[in-house]
Amino acid sequence: NPNPKPNPNPNPNPTLSRKPKPQPKPKPIPNPYSSANPRPRLDGKVSVVTGAAGGIGRASARLFAYEGSKVICADLNGAAAQDTAAMIKEAGGEAIAMKVDVSSAADCEAMVNAAVTEFGGLHVLFNNAGIMHGADDDAINTQEDTWDLTMNINVKGVWLGCKYGIPA
Repeated sequence: NPNPKPNPNPNPNPTLSRKPKPQPKPKPIPNPYSSANPRPRLDGKVSVVTGAAGGIGRASARLFAYEGSKVICADLNGAAAQDTAAMIKEAGGEAIAMKVDVSSAADCEAMVNAAVTEFGGLHVLFNNAGIMHGADDDAINTQEDTWDLTMNINVKGVWLGCKYGIPA
């Protein structure tokens, strides 16, 4: 085309000038404080959630309970795990809080034994506990004790949970 039309948009990146497409309104998620769940998917099941003191662990423990599961809320922060269990109980669910160091074989074995003894078995093991100490450091500057702590919780903790949880 010998006479191209001038670009009415002086912005060199045309994607920046586009208006975003309207997004559909998100569907509401079930309220874990509601007892109106007509078909709980985990009815009669027993779940263990590590890292249940907050964040994804707390939300997962509450959702598992909403879906009918009895829940062991395990965390190194025993008081916050107790808060999670209390939330579940207040909503009509069944939960036990435990102070658990997932890098300890004895603690992981006791956690699984509590699920079996108190609730009759173990069906769901959510190895959620994890840390991010030294996340701003690169491999060269990470201290050995930080590396060991991270591996003990993030890797060994998952292995110990499975070691004792799978046979249950």
